[in-house]
Amino acid sequence: YSLTMKKDEMRKLDEVAAAEERKLETAEQYLEEDAAMFDEFLKENDKNSVEAMRM
Repeated sequence: YSLTMKKDEMRKLDEVAAAEERKLETAEQYLEEDAAMFDEFLKENDKNSVEAMRM
């Protein structure tokens, strides 16, 4: 009985760990996308600043 309970608990913990891993991977993907968009924003802002100084 005790061994079965421990195996069941380990399986549940493995499932929780796998779910958390998926959440982390998704968060990392969003972070990379946000960083790329912010980089693009900075480039566009830089370009607009240069154009504004020319006027």
